[in-house]
This record gives sequence, structure tokens and C-alpha cells, in this order.
Amino acid sequence: MHQKYLGSWQEVVLVVRNDENGALGVVLNRPAATEGAPQLSQALCAALEGDGADRVGVEAFNGAFGKTIAAYVGKPAARDGGDQPAMVIHGVSDLEGASELAPGLGIYRGGAAAAAESVAGGAAEPLDFRFFIGRYEWGPGELARDVRDGVYRPAACSRGVALKQCLGLPKPLWHEVMDML
Repeated sequence: MHQKYLGSWQEVVLVVRNDENGALGVVLNRPAATEGAPQLSQALCAALEGDGADRVGVEAFNGAFGKTIAAYVGKPAARDGGDQPAMVIHGVSDLEGASELAPGLGIYRGGAAAAAESVAGGAAEPLDFRFFIGRYEWGPGELARDVRDGVYRPAACSRGVALKQCLGLPKPLWHEVMDML
């Protein structure tokens, strides 16, 4: 495999925005943490603000996601540290501050503060929400070029695939998606 593609080898990327300004996506199959910790809560709260999210109190976030969390590496470079924006993806339709990625898709982005309240209040479970640290950002036309050059193979998005937790699957998510193509 060419060196250029080693960083994205067998990634399943959910494109959360693709418009005239460029595209934005997160890697669905790179889990980072399943157990919360105060340091993780603090880092996620700060990083979520970088995505334009409502301010989430660290104590409230840690109270909701301090024991169980679905945190993912949204882009391989996020492992290198530094300031990385974060986002939350979920399937909760009536969550304040969330917006649907595409009409009728049932996949939502945002609403981290309401997610913490929902989990703390028992209306949702921690694993109903997937937090992504880091993200791919493409300029205008760059994602289309990467698809044309074979870096990525586009596939229609399914709610079941996009919201699936990637730990302990009988078949890796990448193989599952490739079998659908």
C-alpha cells in the first residue's frame, strides 16, 4: 500500500458536512476510550466548544459520562495531541442543540450539553452518544479529488452503521461496509 494511504488504512469515515466550503468527517472505527475519567471529561468539554457546541460543564459531563463513554479518534492526527476539536454524533432526534446530518437520516450532530442532561436524568444511556476527538477537514473539491484518486470509496450512509459501537464486533466495521458495496 502506498505510504500516502497508511494513515487512512481501513477507515470508515462519516462525512458530516459536504458543501461549497468543503467537507468535514470523522472516523467511525477507531475507538479511543470506553471508560470515562475526569481528564477525558475536561478535554472533551474544551474540545466540544471548538465545534461550536453549547458550553458543557465538566462536572455535569463527568457525572453523565464519567463511567461509560464512547470516545473515538475522529482523525488519526488526533493521537498526536494538540488542540483538536471534538463532536458528538447520535440518534436522539429531540435533543436540544442537535441537527440532523441529512433529512430523514436519523443521525444527529451536536447537543453535547443536552446529552449530558439526558444521560444524567435517565432519558438516555451513555452509549447512545459517540464522541469524536479530531476530524478530517477538506477544502472545496478536495474530498471529491480524494474519491476520484481512490483514497476513499463512497457509500450511502446507514443509521445502523454510523451509530454502531465498534468494540467487540464479530466482523470489523470496515469489512462490513466493504461487503455492502
